[in-house]
Amino acid sequence: MSLPEGAAAFLAVQQTEQPSRTYRLNLDGRMGGMIDGIEAVRQFVFKQLQTNRWEYDIYTGRIGHELFGSDAAGAVEEALLVDERILSIEEMKMEQTGDELRLSFTVFSVFGSFESGVSVNV
Repeated sequence: MSLPEGAAAFLAVQQTEQPSRTYRLNLDGRMGGMIDGIEAVRQFVFKQLQTNRWEYDIYTGRIGHELFGSDAAGAVEEALLVDERILSIEEMKMEQTGDELRLSFTVFSVFGSFESGVSVNV
């Protein structure tokens, strides 16, 4: 069976690496300038862990997290490993105080590694 005309070019375009450069999101909600590399990955991690999956119609199922079940470490990995720039999540530490669960971990990306974390109410 052969591919339709143009299909090979379409598949090649789909498999190319996506650029890392993106708009900087300031914590006041405004955009300001551009970022790239590890700073862009750090922003992606922050945004993924601040967004509940399926809460906003504008986002696909690849955006956000589901940190509501008993497997919080698995939910963090699932949310972050959708980005091909992130290689692994390691050194996961969990601490629960009352209703608050705090997770801290190291993100290893193609640009280097950095510490990150998230707190959720359980």
